[in-house]
Amino acid sequence: MIWTIAKKEFLENVLSRKFLLAFILAIVIMGTGVYCMSSAYKEKKAWYDAQLAELEENATGYQAIAQAGLFRVLQKPEPLTTLISGQKTVELGLGQVGTMLRGAVTETGSYTSPLLERFGMLDLTFIVGFLMSLMAIIFSYNSISGEKESGTLKLTLTNSVPRDHVLLGKYIGGVASVLLPFLLSMLLAFGLIALVARLPFSSSDYLAIGTLVLIGCATISAFYLIGMLVSCLTKRSAVSLLTCLFIWIFLVQGIGNIVSLTATVTAGGMTYEEYRDKYMSIQQEVIREYGWENMQQVMRVVQQRQEALTAEFRRQQEAQLNTALKMAIISPAESYRNIAQALAGLSWTEGESIQEQCSDYLAALSKEYSEWRSTQQIENRQRPGGGYGYQFPIPTSENFSPKSRLEEYYQPWGISERVGVVTSDLVAILLINILLFVGAYVAFLRYDVR
Repeated sequence: MIWTIAKKEFLENVLSRKFLLAFILAIVIMGTGVYCMSSAYKEKKAWYDAQLAELEENATGYQAIAQAGLFRVLQKPEPLTTLISGQKTVELGLGQVGTMLRGAVTETGSYTSPLLERFGMLDLTFIVGFLMSLMAIIFSYNSISGEKESGTLKLTLTNSVPRDHVLLGKYIGGVASVLLPFLLSMLLAFGLIALVARLPFSSSDYLAIGTLVLIGCATISAFYLIGMLVSCLTKRSAVSLLTCLFIWIFLVQGIGNIVSLTATVTAGGMTYEEYRDKYMSIQQEVIREYGWENMQQVMRVVQQRQEALTAEFRRQQEAQLNTALKMAIISPAESYRNIAQALAGLSWTEGESIQEQCSDYLAALSKEYSEWRSTQQIENRQRPGGGYGYQFPIPTSENFSPKSRLEEYYQPWGISERVGVVTSDLVAILLINILLFVGAYVAFLRYDVR
């Protein structure tokens, strides 16, 4: 009986106009988004290969070696960015290390379109978190109350069909009808990626994509269950629709701003403008404290205080983010977005790990350079403007060959580390599905079909 009801629900939805609309929108939006992101990935990969070859060819000096190493890590395109849009959240601060890093990232020609910055990409998180979640609500808001109004629900139950069979059959058939356009759009996405980007995904990439598809189905299921639960709690379809749309707007559109504002207030911390002003004022404060006589000590103290300030600022940023993510976990759409960003290598936590590894590499390279420089003889060279002055020799590949290599410090994350970061989001989506189904089941058992 369950499968009979599921088949009936599935066919009714598939043969309806709203299914045709969902199918067309999913195909068009997913196809457009993936085509644009695949083209962008292909262009960025070509630019990355050319820039890296040029940097490594000219990496003869200390700073050039550091620049090439950081560029290789921070600008390497992630294959999953053909499905998930976003940027790596890595920044080492405003000091010497940060200056070198920004030189590696921006001064080599990296460019982001202001159009895409403003309006974003139609990526997988948009398809699942916005389009398919809305379609799930539209398909399910009248699954119970609509049949009550038409009288078919009372007729079904008078034939001695158990209520749990009715609810489970409607859920299976309804969710399957919503997932069908989503899965078909994913097949189209893979076809476009193969034709446009021609990207050879690794086994871990395929595993990540499979995880994204499965969690996407669970996210869509959660929104379908929201519609079913509300439909079991209302007597009229119009009331159910308005209630579902209000919940959907809150969970998809409103919760991000709400948790961001709440996290800023509760977690506290300085703004970027405050951080920048404090950072720039440290040098003057230290000079007033120590004077101009001992500049070496002044610069050492300045660097220490600036690094401490940067570490504190990023700690506060992380605290705000973690607070917001803990509150946003009630939204399946936000949890899915967090999972997708993590699996694509775009999470804050992975960015912090990359930052720490790059800092260790730069510190080791700087120490090695200082040791090399201490062994060099000061040379008397002619200055460009005339006259002579004492200078250290310029580090080149002939006289300075560092032993420190980025590969010794940088270990890229695998899928296990990325999944570990979002375990709470995975559990939250699973629990939300279970709780919503139990709630819909209890509400339907008490539902008055008269």
